[in-house]
Amino acid sequence: MSNFELLGQWEITEAWLREASSWIVVNSDSAKNGLNNFKEYLSHNELELALDELAEVAMNFPQSHRFWDSMCQAAASMKLDERSNAFATQWAATRGV
Repeated sequence: MSNFELLGQWEITEAWLREASSWIVVNSDSAKNGLNNFKEYLSHNELELALDELAEVAMNFPQSHRFWDSMCQAAASMKLDERSNAFATQWAATRGV
């Protein structure tokens, strides 16, 4: 993969992560701290750590199916198939909610 292609893939992944973060329900200091950590990881182009941080916040507070869909897409974009499948399961579980 060329540097140009890699940069494009990072931008796609970052967009999915930002989309997911926009759906986070912030209802505690813990969630706020998690989002701050997420932003810090993004600023250093640590996309997998940013994904992990959002997943951690989501495990402590119920999130919408839109959040899980974005997380699934972000993980798939990074070729993290196992996590993408886990997020897809969460998406399916919350879709009717």
